Amino acid sequence: MVATVSLLLQTQFVLFLLAALSGCDAKRNRRHRRVLNSSFRFHFRLVQSSFKSITRAIDQKLKRKRLRRFLKKHPTASKEEIKRAKKKADCPAAFKCSEEDLYRTPDGSCNNLDHPHWGAANQPFRRYLPPEYSDKESQPRLKGKKEPLPSAREVSRRFHTAGTEVVEDAGVTHMLMQWGQFLDHDITFTPVQTEKIGNDVKPYACCEDKLDSVTEDAVKAIYSYETCFPIPILPSDPVFNGPTRKKKLNCFSFARSVQVENTDCEIAPVEQLNQITAYIDASNVYGSSKEEQDSLREFNQGLMKCQRMPSHDGCPAADLLPSNVNTCGSTKCFKSGDVRVNEQVGLASIHTVWLRQHNAVARQLGAMNKSWRDDDEKVFQETRKIVGAMMQVITYNEFLPIVLGDEMKKYKLDSEDATPSIYQDNLLKDLLDLLAPKSKHRAIDATIRNSFATAAYRFGHSLIRGATSLGNNVTIKLSDAFGDTAMMTENHCVTSKWMCGLSQDKCLKVDRFLTPEITEHLFEDADGNKLDLAALNIQRGRDHGLPGYNAWRKFCGLKTFQKFSDMTDHTSQEKELLSSLYDHPNDIDLFTAGISERPYNGGLVGPTFACILGRQFSALKHGDRFWYERTCESVRFTREQIEELRKVTFSRVLCDHTGITKIQPNSFRSTSDTNQIKNCEDLPKMDISKWKVL
Repeated sequence: MVATVSLLLQTQFVLFLLAALSGCDAKRNRRHRRVLNSSFRFHFRLVQSSFKSITRAIDQKLKRKRLRRFLKKHPTASKEEIKRAKKKADCPAAFKCSEEDLYRTPDGSCNNLDHPHWGAANQPFRRYLPPEYSDKESQPRLKGKKEPLPSAREVSRRFHTAGTEVVEDAGVTHMLMQWGQFLDHDITFTPVQTEKIGNDVKPYACCEDKLDSVTEDAVKAIYSYETCFPIPILPSDPVFNGPTRKKKLNCFSFARSVQVENTDCEIAPVEQLNQITAYIDASNVYGSSKEEQDSLREFNQGLMKCQRMPSHDGCPAADLLPSNVNTCGSTKCFKSGDVRVNEQVGLASIHTVWLRQHNAVARQLGAMNKSWRDDDEKVFQETRKIVGAMMQVITYNEFLPIVLGDEMKKYKLDSEDATPSIYQDNLLKDLLDLLAPKSKHRAIDATIRNSFATAAYRFGHSLIRGATSLGNNVTIKLSDAFGDTAMMTENHCVTSKWMCGLSQDKCLKVDRFLTPEITEHLFEDADGNKLDLAALNIQRGRDHGLPGYNAWRKFCGLKTFQKFSDMTDHTSQEKELLSSLYDHPNDIDLFTAGISERPYNGGLVGPTFACILGRQFSALKHGDRFWYERTCESVRFTREQIEELRKVTFSRVLCDHTGITKIQPNSFRSTSDTNQIKNCEDLPKMDISKWKVL
């Protein structure tokens, strides 16, 4: 009560100061304004302190209330049960945070000071809609309105696998797809159930043909839905059980995602886990834990570890990512902030570019600021802050406008107005931040939503071409590039060639078709074992209990359909195919229906995916205390620095770190009259001198 009265009295005083400031002409009486500002800050801190005390008291009261409710309901509870109840009352676990911290934590915690766990690594996904598990608790979504859902492989084979109908998107390059994958590995990673086999940890063998010994117990475990959810393959499947196939397959192995307590700290219904930070913070470069981050650092001049490759055969000396023998048993595998770096050469190449970008900025900052030269931590963290901001600029200024079109405005994703006033001490905004925090970023949970990670953001799989051009009429099929990072260590100029090819090749349209390279040859090995990415996406959605298509239409305020013929955002052929696979529009898997909707409002995706993507990217921007345009005094960039950051383009980054000498200004868009090839020196460049400490 005392704290509340103190808060009200101090607020009155602050409002008096604001009234005085509003009548003060800063140009004529700057001294008067400085005195008022100083007085405001003093009282502002008092108000903050009171507000925090109230918040802490409320939190403790809620915890005690939860525990009392449990004891009343379970008067004979054992000590162990009471201990678990106390743990649940403290859920989520507390983080030690300081408002004075200048930089992001490695694991994303303490970004939101009111809710330190929001957006942190190893947190459960959030939900826009409750899950639809078959048993209401954890079993996958197995049944539609009346009938069992069709095999995910059959949906893929009949609806998603492309034949001659693959169509290029004339206005968009393959680089858009590659940035999309790289960005995904900055914000989402869902671990699956694993088992230890010798010294290796691998996903569970969830198909009879994958078992070392077929026992009754092993087979029972596969079909128990606890750890496994195999994808049935029909005997008539022309690809996986065709006439040339020596060994017939009855299923794809599919280990379920790791299940954790939901956001209410209840064990049911279960939730899945995001193992990395949600924020666009370059965690794919730096890692999502302090241990991971430290393992990537040189601890000298703010630099990150790398392999220095000498010049040879006309290829100049250059840095590659450090090798990762421990993970894949080969010096030809790389180590970066995300373990998926070695999936394919394009991904490893873009990781390499950002390693070089970090080290270039670190060297510039160290050379420019004498007081930082012996302060490795300062140089590293300042560089990390700049690199994360560069990725935010590229994502929201170049990538998302192509994906979402005019929906950028609806979700307030456009770059903020760069007027000088927003960089000055805006006392009224600071006060509102304190008194009405729910109107600002502290009320926005940036944690990744399950439907985004498991369905909507997988729209990029439709963009993937079957091959990449490397110049001189040389192309490499995607299936030949899976995991083959050896080509980069054998000839490190492959990075430049791959980046050049991605920025020139056109990507495919976002539609129901996925290239056979990923539906019929995904991760194919010498024995002919392979997977189907579309089937995996569909099965993962069911594993996570994502509701069917109509539920998402309703959530997004769109028209729902009771008949396939009424599905206005799909072609007549698609309606016919969907009706032959599913019993009702309610049953259609979100990935399948969402990716096949007609493009919406000038973007690449349809209205349902635009809704989910727009909401998530809005949360990632407006719920991030360290967002590069944020005006919070302790962590913000200066106005001049923000103006320099807004010059950043991925084309210029490629110019600076790959040896490319000519490129179009926007590498995500095809060349055109408004996006003509230019010499690299003619492209805007961020002026690092704005970070010079006077």
